[in-house]
Amino acid sequence: MIRFNRRFAFTFTAVVWACALGSAGALAYVLDRPVQIRETPGHSAVVAPARQEIEPVNTPATEEQRVLEIPTITITTARHPARVVARPPAPGPNEEQLPDIAKMNCTEWRELQAGSGRVQVCE
Repeated sequence: MIRFNRRFAFTFTAVVWACALGSAGALAYVLDRPVQIRETPGHSAVVAPARQEIEPVNTPATEEQRVLEIPTITITTARHPARVVARPPAPGPNEEQLPDIAKMNCTEWRELQAGSGRVQVCE
């Protein structure tokens, strides 16, 4: 397996980027130039005739005809009264399983071993 050192990798990367920038510049130069038709010996360039002006089918519109006026409309629907249903709040996932804290045996409050605050252990 070939091992590359940093200098070779940098040089290779610089060459690839230079080629990419050069080709992008050449493409931009070619696309920005106007089209030139070249004739070769024995062949002649076929040039399409210039477009002729197409006469409009309709007469030109006057200034009053260019404005389209649409009458104002109002869309209405039948309104249904909102139903208000009073429901009790749904119990949490563990709310029914937890015992009342007043019925538990709890130790005295003590300081935490790590961090700040106090804790009480209940059974």
